[in-house]
Parts: sequence; structure tokens; C-alpha cells
Amino acid sequence: LSADTGTIPDYLQNTSANYWFTYSAANRMLYFKYNICANDPSKPFFTFAATLLSTVDSNPIDTLVFDFRGNTGGDDSVINPLFNGFAQRLPRLAANPNFAVYAAIDKGTFSSAMDDAEVFKEPGLGVAVRVIGEPTGGKPAHFGNVASFTLPGSHIPGQYSHQFISAPSYIPAGDSSFEPDIHIAIRSTDYFARFDPVMAAILARSQGAAPAPTGSVTTVNGASYRTDQGIAPGSIAIAFGAFSNTPDGVLVSGIASQILAASTTQVNFIVPQMVALGTAAISIRATGDEIASGTATILAASPGIFVLQPGDPQQPGAIENEDSSVSDASHPAAAGTVIQIYATGYGGDALPVQVFFGDIPSQVLYSGSAGPGLWQINAMVPNGLSGRTPVFLVTGGLASNAVTITVE
Repeated sequence: LSADTGTIPDYLQNTSANYWFTYSAANRMLYFKYNICANDPSKPFFTFAATLLSTVDSNPIDTLVFDFRGNTGGDDSVINPLFNGFAQRLPRLAANPNFAVYAAIDKGTFSSAMDDAEVFKEPGLGVAVRVIGEPTGGKPAHFGNVASFTLPGSHIPGQYSHQFISAPSYIPAGDSSFEPDIHIAIRSTDYFARFDPVMAAILARSQGAAPAPTGSVTTVNGASYRTDQGIAPGSIAIAFGAFSNTPDGVLVSGIASQILAASTTQVNFIVPQMVALGTAAISIRATGDEIASGTATILAASPGIFVLQPGDPQQPGAIENEDSSVSDASHPAAAGTVIQIYATGYGGDALPVQVFFGDIPSQVLYSGSAGPGLWQINAMVPNGLSGRTPVFLVTGGLASNAVTITVE
């Protein structure tokens, strides 16, 4: 990804720096990215931590993010000035009822970086830190402290670990990875759409994915096709399966739904508005007989944005410009104009929606039904954007998939 052609997620920025941070006033969020557990002599960590903590002291903070993704380790003590300063400020920060702390990890979080992330699960911190992302690439109990050697004959250099590091008492030692509290699935389309689903989940204050559908039919949000977000009453859903006949009926918890299209491999339908929240039985029927069945999770809202070309890894969105032209590279959206986003999974006026361009919140001017199962959101394009930009929705503690538009 190139910043010359569009937005770059925070976790992919400044990759050559050992560490860096930024403060978002719009989100009242301080984001710290720790790329390697090593001191940078040109920017000593002690001085860096003092600057970061000063920013915390002088700005309103609802969210602190410690991002360890892609950090393969080094010296686990380098971060201590930041940990100590954070602990000193925690009672004041935690007095804010909106305050939350996240530690982001992934399969690239290894060795000392994993040790540093594990500290956030230590009992007695005074605040529940949410570890979010993917399981780490190493075990909590592991070998570390690397030493170097050179083979005497070939003079080939090498490294080896010479110390076994036990897992902290509060971390299960037998686990094959350090597991996040909130698992976030990572897809290639997220990368190519310049979208960070971990940051989206943090902004949504997500508590994690809905239980995946089960059975001989897989029922998903009709816009995002994602199995981890459930479906909502009144929304468009798609049930995939291998059906012996073309379905002519779908029952959701025994309630008949409206079919929009059907074939022997899928059926598109509108989830009944009156279906109860929770686990629902899905029954696919043909000529009165059940031909496939399963379960799906019904949520109050399940935001999904329609993708114009699902096979395009950049995920161009079903979005119209202010003049009603389809927003694409040939018809970019201008900053300060209003776009129309087409989605499904509307939770009603009781669950207000936020629209984000990257991690920049937008002003929402309208949100409501645009026809059976269809949801329209009108939002203003923020200033300061250029090129390919991800757009996603947040409502009901959930983030949608991301689509992209081009901004000029």
C-alpha cells in the first residue's frame, strides 16, 4: 500500500520507527504503536514515554491503544517507563466512565513483545484491559534471550535462544498462543481495502464476534457475507448450501420470510422483522418440505455495506456521490460533499450509526430505510483525505465490513 494512492491504516504506518504514537482528538484516543522492543538512541524511549504521557495528561482520553502487532521482540524492559507512567495515571483515567484500554496482538507478536502484552492481563491493574486481535505466533511459555554464534568452518552467523521463559502465573502456560479476549478475523480484502478491523472493533467498543452459523445451511449478512456478525431483523440475508431443489420458502425461528432470489446453492431473503434476538433456527424449504437447516444469530443490528464488485480485493462500495453518480475512481467524492451509502442490517433509530473514513468520524445527516431490507446512510466526506479510502459503519457495538471510495 502506498500513501500516495490512499489512506494507510495506523498499524501499517511508520514501520521503520521502533515506536511512535498519535492522538486523535475526534476519537479522544491515544494510539501507541510498538514495532520493536528496542531503544532508539536517536529518540530514547524514556524521553519518548515522557512526551506520550504528557499528551495523555493534557488531552481528554476515552481510549488508549497499545499496539504490539508485528512486533517480534527484543528487550521486554524497554517499555517499562511507559508502563510505570500508565500505572500512575490509571486511577485518574479510570474515573472516566468511557475510558477503555486495548492491547492489540497478532500472529506476528512474538517473544518480548508477547511478554509485554501479557502484562496487561496481570490482576490488580484496576481496569479491565481488552486484548484484541489474533492469537500470538508463540507460546506464553517459550525460549528467549537470543545469543549469536559463527560457525568456525563456513563462518556463517547464527542465533540461538538460551533461556526458558515461563508464562506468568495468570496466563495459561499450556496454551499454544497468547489468546486475545476479543478475536478479530483478518481477511485479505481488509488489507487491500486499506481497512483495519481491529481499530474498527475498538472504535465500536465491540465485545467480539457473534456465534458463527451452524448446520447444512450457512446464513450470513447479505451485504458483507461475513459469518462473524450475525443477521438483523428486517435485513437482507443470504443462506448458502447445496439444495436438492430451488427453495421456495425460508423460516426463521418458524416465521416465514420474504424471498428475494433463490437457486440450488443460495437463497436471498429478508429476515422477518418480528423475529426474536438470539439463536434462530433457519429452515430452507421447497414444496413444503425442509431441504436444509441450521442456526444463525439474530442481533439488534448487523451493519453490512454492499460491495459493487465483491471479487475486487479493494472492495468498491455501493456508494453514490452528491450528484447521484456512482462513486468510483472516475467519479471521486469531494471533501465536504455528501455521499449516500447503501447497506443492510439497520437497527432503527434507537441504535444511532457512525460513519468512519479510515478512523476519521464523519457527520451523519440521514439514516433510514430505503426499501425492503435496504439501509441508506447519508454522510459528509471529511476534509484531509485523498485517494482510495475505506468507509465503514459502527452501530450497536458492532463494526461493519469496509468498502472503499476515491476521495479528491
